[in-house]
Amino acid sequence: MAGLMAAPMVLIEVVLMSAMYKDKKLNAVIVAVSILIGVIFFLGIRQQTAISDEQFLKSMIPHHSGAILMCREANITDPEIKTL
Repeated sequence: MAGLMAAPMVLIEVVLMSAMYKDKKLNAVIVAVSILIGVIFFLGIRQQTAISDEQFLKSMIPHHSGAILMCREANITDPEIKTL
């Protein structure tokens, strides 16, 4: 997640502070690597590459328990939704 946030920050830094970074070739390399890293991290997060089944289940428990609690306390009148 940190890599996904850092990649665009590097791009913004190079674009906004271009007066400080005189070497255009190095800037192009930095931008290309930053874009590549951003894409790799984005795809890794989307596919849950480094997440085991146990980690996935541990993350889902609070998510679903919160949803169940919200549904119990909601003022629902539709009988079909109540049965869910």
